[in-house]
Amino acid sequence: MTETPVTPAKKTAPAKKTAEAKPVPKPAPPVRPNLEDGARGIHVVFLETLLKARGLYERSNTSGSYGTTLMKSVRKAQSQAGMKVTGKVDQALWAWLQK
Repeated sequence: MTETPVTPAKKTAPAKKTAEAKPVPKPAPPVRPNLEDGARGIHVVFLETLLKARGLYERSNTSGSYGTTLMKSVRKAQSQAGMKVTGKVDQALWAWLQK
């Protein structure tokens, strides 16, 4: 009978300690631009949509243009939220509308 050569066992490195998983923080809400009379674009459309959802925007369609009608709706929202009524959209109003 022939003997099978025995190979020495390899030494394994000690297991590395893994760091405890840290909770992933929630992403910050998106910062919306401040808006006022004359503004145009997608943020204005979003504003119109939020106001409409709260019953504060009376137009049947969104225009994407910040004019007199939208300013009146913004003033209503500010008054309802207990904010200073300026007709201009700031971060506080965005936050209130998105609650």
